[in-house]
Amino acid sequence: MKLDRRALLLLIIHLALVSTIAAKYLYQRNTCPRVWTRAVAYDPEMVLRGRYLSAQLHIDACSITLPNHTFTPFKGAPVPTDSSHSELYFEENGTFSAQFGAHITARNGHLAVDRTLPYSAPGAQFVQMRGSDNCQNAFLQQPVDFYLPANAQSPFPLPKGAELWIEVTVPPKGPPRPISLAISNNGHWQPLNY
Repeated sequence: MKLDRRALLLLIIHLALVSTIAAKYLYQRNTCPRVWTRAVAYDPEMVLRGRYLSAQLHIDACSITLPNHTFTPFKGAPVPTDSSHSELYFEENGTFSAQFGAHITARNGHLAVDRTLPYSAPGAQFVQMRGSDNCQNAFLQQPVDFYLPANAQSPFPLPKGAELWIEVTVPPKGPPRPISLAISNNGHWQPLNY
């Protein structure tokens, strides 16, 4: 069977593109900050995508101050604001949740909000914070996916009182990228070697 030159050229171009993306991720994994953060996992398996954990990452939002808002009496209605950086919504129990665009960073070994950004800003990550929670319990709205090998034992269901932690690379732009998993159970740290 004779290989067509155009097909070979197309194959080389595809390999070059994939290799540059892999090289970028490898470079960032070795040069960008890495932090462990608490996570809440869901969707443990999809038929078409294989075994994976889709997790929402907790993030420290204590370094920012949201602008003051005038509340509206309608539950679930957007709260008027003088800033394009955030929107507030009422929850069922009368407390609010804030959703805002942000630039994220690694600070003091934690995943943290560096500054708020307009929703339309390139590279903005969306953070949600419930008014009834501590500012350290904000979370990224966009989940990250951690793929499990087909023969790996699932860590779920977690024992009572246990928490899932994910080590992530924090690139200068874009969402954090998961590296490894661990379970914290009453002060006992158990890395999961996948």
